[in-house]
Amino acid sequence: MRKLTEREKLLLKIGGGVLAVFLIYAMLTPIMYIKNEVANVYKTNTEQLKRLDATHEEYSVVVERNRRVETMLKDAQSPAALIESIAEELNIKRNQVYNRTNQTVIQNQYTRISSDVKFEGIDIRSALMFVNRIENTDRIVNVSYLRIAQALRERKTYDVTLKIDIYRLD
Repeated sequence: MRKLTEREKLLLKIGGGVLAVFLIYAMLTPIMYIKNEVANVYKTNTEQLKRLDATHEEYSVVVERNRRVETMLKDAQSPAALIESIAEELNIKRNQVYNRTNQTVIQNQYTRISSDVKFEGIDIRSALMFVNRIENTDRIVNVSYLRIAQALRERKTYDVTLKIDIYRLD
């Protein structure tokens, strides 16, 4: 076996070191790449989970609203009782000229109950409070027509004609 000189030994050590650094680099590069990919996938999955949680919360809110609306639709009654009670509260019941009610079926699933109401000789504040209370009830109510005209009999009084729709689930 041949004996190596100091120079050859030094070259072998340097070559071995370079080879060791290259092998370590060759092994660490894929590991670092995989680590970065895993970190990116984790970040993406975390963001998707946050979006999914937000979507689930929105879905829960929509389901709860839908349940409340269906309950309101099932419990809906004729608007005549609502109109009379609010008119009595505002002391304008005596000024009510007529209250006509009719029903219409919509999409074979819902019933629209409409009431045409007319008040004569009421002040504007009572008229606006009446409309406000009608629209802010716990029912699904729509004031589809509103006409306010100055009364002929007295000054500062008005004739108010409304069409009020309430919807019911059949």
